[in-house]
Amino acid sequence: MTNFTREDFERAFGSVSVHNRPLFVDTFTQVFSAHPPEDLVGMPPETLDLVVSELAKRADVRRVQDVIAEEVVHGEESLRHLAAISFGQLQKLGIAPSDKRKIYYKPYQEAWAYCGTDVDTKRADGKFEPSMPIAKGLFEPRIPLENIFFMPENTFYSDLPSLYMDGRLACQHGHRDVRLRRAGALHVYRDKATDTELTSRVRRIIKNTSDRTHRGIKSDGRRYETAERDIIDELYEMFKSLKTVGTINYKKVYKIFEWIVRENIDISQVIENPELRKILREEIEKYVPLPYAAIRVRVKGPDGEVLKVLRALYNLTTGDEQDGTKKYKDKYGLRIVVPRVKDVFELVKSFRTVVGLEVTNPEDYITNPKPNGYRSYHMDLIMGETPYDLQIRTHQMDRDAEKDPKQAHESVFRQKLMSLEIVPVSVKRVVATVYGI
Repeated sequence: MTNFTREDFERAFGSVSVHNRPLFVDTFTQVFSAHPPEDLVGMPPETLDLVVSELAKRADVRRVQDVIAEEVVHGEESLRHLAAISFGQLQKLGIAPSDKRKIYYKPYQEAWAYCGTDVDTKRADGKFEPSMPIAKGLFEPRIPLENIFFMPENTFYSDLPSLYMDGRLACQHGHRDVRLRRAGALHVYRDKATDTELTSRVRRIIKNTSDRTHRGIKSDGRRYETAERDIIDELYEMFKSLKTVGTINYKKVYKIFEWIVRENIDISQVIENPELRKILREEIEKYVPLPYAAIRVRVKGPDGEVLKVLRALYNLTTGDEQDGTKKYKDKYGLRIVVPRVKDVFELVKSFRTVVGLEVTNPEDYITNPKPNGYRSYHMDLIMGETPYDLQIRTHQMDRDAEKDPKQAHESVFRQKLMSLEIVPVSVKRVVATVYGI
């Protein structure tokens, strides 16, 4: 592409910044009118350095960056409201209890860990797309990013033994090379139970497991003690918070059991004995119910926006995407995870009845999965003038999307990065400068 027109930016930005879209279109039109791609491609490095240095000082460019920061805050507030509406629909449908006293609600912030050396190497090579995270974790919402400390108990969908061999999260260049980025928020709604009930469930699981794995021990007490020691000692190798001065924290054990039943944690990574692993998993599934819903919300930051805008400008698609005119339209994302397929389709229908919401662009990848096996129901929700990208799926579909190599975000993301190889580095650099990265 030798140059961009204003129409290209009108199309590409779509709804990236609904309330300030003219600012984005005007700024990018003026920037690329002054510096067409055909000029940037042949520009000497030292001249390009001067161009991006001057761009970074422009008032309209700085205003774009301010607007991006403002819309992250606005988007997170709107998504919290939309998450509450979504859970209200689950209650109306009977998928979750209508009595809030029966619901345990837990909010988290989601943080991703990266290797700083990899990020720096990409930037030095003129690549501004995000690196792949080495770990993803859930943490208390109010902890500042700089105070977050990754532990196995907070890490999900990861190869825990390889990440925590010495008890600390590390890249190949060491612990200090780890950098964190806030990736979104997660709202979890499960059945409410007292600490006493959670402890009772854990002990019931251990007792049933002991009866099946230690049949040769006649004493009920000794049989239970042996199984509990076997299970807790193996889990303790990875999760140090399960015991304090030799005392078992059953509430923490329950959390691990809950993550195992959701497969946030792979039980094969923490329980070595195959028979014990199989039986324990079966007993956990009997007494640890899946959450009524897990609702994840995210607002794309500057790194993600640069990738999206470039792909939209150049009309780049991957193998599992429809051909056609691309727009950047999923700045705000919402994912609802429910126990059953039936729940998914009931929730889809219910959204069409919510006053103030408009449903558009439905895509049923459950009835008709993508070629890589991906399953989920997608639609756009319009609230006010803002579109929100909504995905609804079951816990199993969510696990598959995270863990199946063909479906995993990393695999799809690499395809998208490969599609960007045709974009000149100088153009990437100019777009990244406007976004402040």
